Amino acid sequence: YHYTTISGLLGILDSCRLWATHTQFLNDPLEITYGSEVLRSCISKVMAPVYFSEIREALTSLPDVLGALPSASSYITCFTEIPDSLVLWNMYTPDSSGVAIEFDSVRLFAFARKAYVLTRVCYEPSAQLSLIEGHLRSWVKIVEDSYASHSGRLSTIIKMMVPELIARMYCFLPSLKAPAYSHEQEWRLIAYVTGNERVLFRASAANLVPYVELGFGSKLPISGLVIGPN
Repeated sequence: YHYTTISGLLGILDSCRLWATHTQFLNDPLEITYGSEVLRSCISKVMAPVYFSEIREALTSLPDVLGALPSASSYITCFTEIPDSLVLWNMYTPDSSGVAIEFDSVRLFAFARKAYVLTRVCYEPSAQLSLIEGHLRSWVKIVEDSYASHSGRLSTIIKMMVPELIARMYCFLPSLKAPAYSHEQEWRLIAYVTGNERVLFRASAANLVPYVELGFGSKLPISGLVIGPN
């Protein structure tokens, strides 16, 4: 479900597009830094049994490398599993007078596979740590196995493999959110803008909010509407 205003609904139906908002303009003020902080807390634990200093150095530098990437390239459209929530009505529709658009999940996944990432948000800290540790440990094992089975310098292998780890974390970290927002039961459609997409702006109460339009072609995967309480 996607909560929006009546005018937002008309815009979606007229254009067959959804708006994906710049990650720095979402409702969680810690949106940009939260995932990186969870990552930092995992790295020391993963590094402890690692023998090679070159691998430890690559892991240690990962948060700073991710932080240096252009955050302007990440845009998100938010969905929820909840069809009728007073909290969400109050958050996303003025005077609880909007609608929750029901999307066909199968068709939405098919659309996302073409160019985007559709993922459920993880709020539980222990699960977040476990997922990141799994990503890091699998990468370390691949590097160590490659070094053991191929001749060559370890630093060269790491240089070749680091971009894969950066890409994995860059796509995964936006799916982590603080536990305080767990009531939203959110899913995220994440678009990574490469520079060819047109970035637009809309006005909020205090800012100009950058967004991109995600086109569905001639038919939206909408299966129903839930009318707000007012």
